[in-house]
Amino acid sequence: MTTKTKFTYTRRAVSRFAGAVAGAVMLASPGWADVPESTDPIHLSIHDHVGSHFMSTLAKRLLEKAGYNVELVMIGETEVLLADQTGDISFQIETWTSTHPELQPMIDEGKLTLVGETGLVGKDRWWYPLYVKELCPGLPDWHALKDCAEVFATPETGDKGRFLGYPDNWGGWDEERIA
Repeated sequence: MTTKTKFTYTRRAVSRFAGAVAGAVMLASPGWADVPESTDPIHLSIHDHVGSHFMSTLAKRLLEKAGYNVELVMIGETEVLLADQTGDISFQIETWTSTHPELQPMIDEGKLTLVGETGLVGKDRWWYPLYVKELCPGLPDWHALKDCAEVFATPETGDKGRFLGYPDNWGGWDEERIA
């Protein structure tokens, strides 16, 4: 599954963030010497995966270069949607809309504002090590798994295979895919 990552913000943070981004973009202009309209910290979410670390850190650096006070807040993918609504998070750079069906109703109700796409495309995939292909002929066709469950077995699963998925708070559709 491929998804484009999105920007989401609380309504009250939109104008402030838009101004901050405009200011950061204007840094390219040598004559620009404006100051931010507020010294209050902007609370920017950061999640437990590399893409979020990169995008959030980049946004933080750009905003700080424009004179803003930015604090990165480590928070889970699901918890951030509530924190956006309560104002504990000013904005988040990345939301995987494919794993958060609850996002659209929040946007429709005016609790969050979807500002746009980041331009990055994420891929939600299942992977296996190359040596497993030798142990389980027929991969990557999922039907091959029926004949080689023992390759993925553990003492806890007996003769059945074990699936290691993403952290629960990332959301996703693993159960549906497995079914």
